[in-house]
Amino acid sequence: MRATWMTGCAALLAMTVLVGCGSSTDSGATANGTTVPATAPAVDASQRLVGQWHGEVWLDEAEVAESGALTEEQVAALKATTMDVHFESGGKMLLSGVNGDQPYTTEGQWQVVQQEGPRVVIKSVEAEGAEKEILVRFDSDDQFSMSLPEPVARMGAMQFKRLR
Repeated sequence: MRATWMTGCAALLAMTVLVGCGSSTDSGATANGTTVPATAPAVDASQRLVGQWHGEVWLDEAEVAESGALTEEQVAALKATTMDVHFESGGKMLLSGVNGDQPYTTEGQWQVVQQEGPRVVIKSVEAEGAEKEILVRFDSDDQFSMSLPEPVARMGAMQFKRLR
């Protein structure tokens, strides 16, 4: 269980951003098999993403307690997880953060491939060549969120705030 959880946590931080945000029966874009519901048009996501963002894990304490799937140590490690992302206008992306007590830094390329209202699908390519489609949801011009990876996806999200 610990190895599986640590693998999931490492995947959360090693990915260029994070994975999917919920699902819906509305038609729209898809990323990693998740449907992005169609909503009102929004500002071009490529412009909205450019800048520096700081992300922290938010956990739904009731969901965590109800699931019983995480130890106190695992909850503390998730809460200590941070990610800073700098999206540059030319498509370059710089990432840094802390996974538990382990700092990391990496870079890659990004591109918006689909936008449906506040939900945006980003294609990212990490420095080592791993390519992913990531689903984010803008909560405002200066905030977006992404789900945590399984098995903790329903327990919270990584929430990002614009630094500049």
